[in-house]
This record gives sequence, structure tokens and C-alpha cells, in this order.
Amino acid sequence: RFVAGNGVAKTEKLFVSGAKEGDSQQKAPAAQCLLAFGLTGDAIQVLLNQRATDAAVDILLTKGEPRQAERLLQLAIEEAKPPEKWLLTARWAGVLRGIGDDTGVTVARETLERCRKGEKEMIDPKVTRAVVHALYRGGFKNLLVAMLPGLLARFEGDDEEIAQSLVPYLSPVGHDSRFWWGCLAKADPKQGLVARATRLRDFLNGRLSADETQAILRLGLSPEASARERVPGLVAVARTSASLGRQAEAEKALALAMRYAVETKDAKVERVVCWASLPVFAPVLKWAKVAASLGRLGDAGEAYYLAQQACFLAWSGDREAGRKQVERAVAMTLPGDGSQLLRPLLAGSWQETPRALLLMSAGPVNPLSGALQAARETKDYALELRLAQRVWYMQACSPGGFYPGRLLMGNVDLAFAECRAMATAGKSAEALARAKRVANAFPDDVDGLADTVAALDQAGAKEKADELVAHALSRQRKILDGSPNSAHCLNSLAWLCARTRRGMAEGEAYARRAVEIAPEQDAFIDTLAVLLYRQGDVAGGIELARKCVRMRPSYPHYLHQLGRWQEEQRKK
Repeated sequence: RFVAGNGVAKTEKLFVSGAKEGDSQQKAPAAQCLLAFGLTGDAIQVLLNQRATDAAVDILLTKGEPRQAERLLQLAIEEAKPPEKWLLTARWAGVLRGIGDDTGVTVARETLERCRKGEKEMIDPKVTRAVVHALYRGGFKNLLVAMLPGLLARFEGDDEEIAQSLVPYLSPVGHDSRFWWGCLAKADPKQGLVARATRLRDFLNGRLSADETQAILRLGLSPEASARERVPGLVAVARTSASLGRQAEAEKALALAMRYAVETKDAKVERVVCWASLPVFAPVLKWAKVAASLGRLGDAGEAYYLAQQACFLAWSGDREAGRKQVERAVAMTLPGDGSQLLRPLLAGSWQETPRALLLMSAGPVNPLSGALQAARETKDYALELRLAQRVWYMQACSPGGFYPGRLLMGNVDLAFAECRAMATAGKSAEALARAKRVANAFPDDVDGLADTVAALDQAGAKEKADELVAHALSRQRKILDGSPNSAHCLNSLAWLCARTRRGMAEGEAYARRAVEIAPEQDAFIDTLAVLLYRQGDVAGGIELARKCVRMRPSYPHYLHQLGRWQEEQRKK
């Protein structure tokens, strides 16, 4: 309202001066307004004045400026006092790793060592837990797996509950680790935390012998318990066995879990078993089995599960049965509802997707729930622009919280949506010029740029699309020159090639280097899988896609991609 009456220039000036002079309670909203207008430099200054370093770092990383974020963290660490100093140090280690600086591993290791020794300023176990979480987010999964058992020594006694909260970081997948921790504790109550954590880590990572692994799996069976009490253990046995490559045991345990779940006549218990079918059957491409499990949920009248089941039916070869389930799901959807439907509808390339999208957009739906992506993927760029405007408004004016990275992405989503709308309106030259400016400001938003390239291609402006890709590749290469060992930068370049289908041989080389540097990052493996598949190495692409599903069995993108590829090959 203020902008409408006074103009943007006056509004910007007011917020810049008011934010810098305001008290601490005014500064977060002021920074929010500054970011909404794209004044990132002023917003960062306001946040630094408030000692909100994390938020300032989020802005720089979202803008693709990790080296500036690294320098900012260095300065903040010098001025900070414990425990804030060590939390910032953990964040700094992650940023260093992101730019390919090996110092990051050393910093992370030293920080964990301080936690283990329990130095005076880190004596609070909750600080240690926060440091571990920050390092996990920074990409130090393998380091945590190696060092966490020793770290748990300081939690013996009163702090064992906090030790248990760190247990998921010992597992490559994460699920069921706390369950097995409890089983080991019950089997040997006198065993120390370090010994128990070491055994659990080796079990979850497949380092134990077959007999030792079998002995631990038996702990989850509880043959004397009631049907309801047996289900969680059998589900854990099924999922863990599948992740360890013990497929026959996994399927047998899941079948037994379903039998007991049905006996309980409790829909919630049955739901847990149904979802466990994903990590058990999807990595081995048994889509019909997954469809049968999710069908139980769809029979309860939930449209989302019907749409999910439809995809698995299609990928198993029965697309006609899947289409009928999609029709049921859409028929159950009310105007302004059904946001969850869009992901499986897009994944299955169902012709009902545009109709469901219009239903969603008819009411006061939150565009963050998938409508924006659906409009973009169905190439309804006019609708996408309207939704992007609503997203921006909600994030810029939300009183519920200030999330700098999210607000900045609202800005860039809106800017790229405007570019795509220009392209479809025949203004390809204007779209190209604007897209170049947005790409310069946000080089990390590869998907937004790639979708704009697709819009230019669709509008018949292939030369403009090629020019935009060349511009983005040139900028990304310059960023890589500054951080040649950055797996993140390598993957960004590779993903740009994959999404735009240009320079894919070059992209494959970048992707292989990224995976070599960071083999534990499933996103990098996924990039390589896409490049291999699109260049004709179908077997190689599908094998890597299966690996991604094993690493994150419940992540929809990996499941949907693997299923689509299989269906494509079946049609050939």
C-alpha cells in the first residue's frame, strides 16, 4: 500500500534509513522488506547489526556467493564467544567444504574433537547436538559416521537421552536407527555408549558379518509380543534388511508385519506398514507390490494415495488401471484443495494434471504446495506468473517468520516467471535480457534458468535459448575457476547441461568429478544418472537412479524418475 502511494524509490529510501536506525525488534521486519525489494546488501547490513549472521549467510549462499559467506563467517567467529563461536565454526566448515576447500574437513574434525573432550565452553550437551546437526547439514556425513561413537563417551549417565538423539547420524539412511539403538540397549544394558554406538554404526553400514547382522535383526522380531507390538519391529527389520541387500528377509518381514497390522484393525498401524513397502520394493523395481500396498490406503478414500498408486500401477505396466485411479482421485478433489495430488500427477504424466491444477488454483490455496511447479511443468506460464506473484506477496508480507533464503527464492521465482511469460508473449529479446540479469544475480538457480530456456524453445526462439545457455555456462565456469575442487560448483554446471540438454558430454565430465569428490551426496549421483540416461546409456542411468532410491527410499523425485524411465523403456 505504501509503494502504491509513494513509489518504489521513496519506499526503498525509507526502509534503508529506518532499518539502520531502528531498534532490534524492528530489524528483522526491516530486513524482510529490504529483501522483498531486492536490496540484499542493505538487508545483510541490517542483519549483521543485529548479529543475525546465520540469516546473512543464508542470503549470500542463496545468491551464489559462498566465498563472501565464508569471509563473513570468519569475521563473525573472531568476534563471537562460546557457544555461538562453535556453532558458527560448524557452519563455516560446511561453507568451506562447499567451495572445495579441504580446510573444511579439518575444521569440522577439530570442532567434533572439542565436543568429545567437553571443553568448558561446550559443556552443554545441547550445544554439542546443535554442532553435530550443523555439520550434518554441511555435508560431513561420513565424518560423523566415523567420529560420533567416540563422541558419545561424554554422554554416559545423565545425558543418554541426548546421545540417543544423535544416533540417526550413524546411519546412511537414517530410519530405524533409534529402534535398533533401543534393541541393543535392551540386549546388553551394561554395554557402554561408545561400544553400543560402534556396533550400531557397523550394523547399519553393513560392516558386520552375516551371522552378526542376523543376530541383531532377530532382536527386532519380539515373537512373544502382541500383534500390535510386533509391527514396529518387523517394519524395522524389513526396511533395514532391504538397505543391507537382504531382500528375501525384507519381503518376508514386511508380509508378516502386514498380517499383524490387519489383525490390529487399526488404520494407523496399517499405514506404517504400507509406506514401508517403498524402501523394500522400489529399489528392486517391484512397482506392482508397492501399488498393492498403497492401494490399501487409497481404498480408505484418500485421493493422494490413489494418485500415488496410479503411478506405481503405470510403472508396473498397467497404465489403464492407473488412469482409473487418477480419475477417482481428481473426482474427489474440491476447488482450492488437492495440492498433494500434483506431485504424483506430474510424475505419471497424467492428462488430468491441468484439470487438477485449475481446481487447486480456484480457491485460496497456498501456491507453495506444488501449484507453482505444476504450472511450470505443464507450461501454463500465465498461471505460473499469477501464482509466483502470490508466493512473493505471502513471503514478503508474512508476519509468521522471516526466512531470507525463502524470500529471495520468491523473488527469483517471480523474476523467472516474468521471463517465461515474456517469451510466450513473443517478447523473446526482452525475456533473454531479463533472464541474463536474473541468472547473474542468482547463478545457483539452475532449474529456474533451465525452465526459461524451455519456454524460449517452445516459443520458437531457439537462438535466444542457446544464447541464454551459453551465458549461464560461461558464468558458471568462471565460478568454478575460483573453486575448482567444489563438488557443488561442478554439480551445478553438470545439472545445467542436463536440464537444458546442451553440452551433456561436458556435463557428464563435471558430474563424474563431483561424485568422485563427494560420493555420499545422492543429488550429485542423480545428476550423473540423468546425464547418462539422456545420452543413451540407459542401463547406467537406471542403475544410478536405483542407487539414489536406496540412499533416500522415500524421496519422491527419485522414485518418480526411476519409474518414468522404466515405463519409457517398456514402451520401446
